[in-house]
Amino acid sequence: MAASPSPPAITRVYFVKSITQGTRSYDFGKWYGVKIDEIVYACQRQIERFTDKQDAEVSPATVRTYTDDLDDFFNYVSMVAASRDEQLTLRHINRNLIDGFLGSVYIR
Repeated sequence: MAASPSPPAITRVYFVKSITQGTRSYDFGKWYGVKIDEIVYACQRQIERFTDKQDAEVSPATVRTYTDDLDDFFNYVSMVAASRDEQLTLRHINRNLIDGFLGSVYIR
């Protein structure tokens, strides 16, 4: 089994300053070390790519919106990891995991 990536030295991603919201950021650091490191790392890198405009042209507001639900997603995935008592990786993200997440979100 491949080792999960170590948390990067910088885990906080800053978004472009907004007139209405000021400077916002998202700290991925709180999610490293809870058996979902590879998933958190992949999400962090993708958000960084969007903010650095390395991928598809996505507005700063859209990028901020992407992170609004990450706490819910990471919380769900970390609970699945804990219940299975195993490290979850990108290969674990499948239809069942996503359906379970969506079910947990809409049950509230």
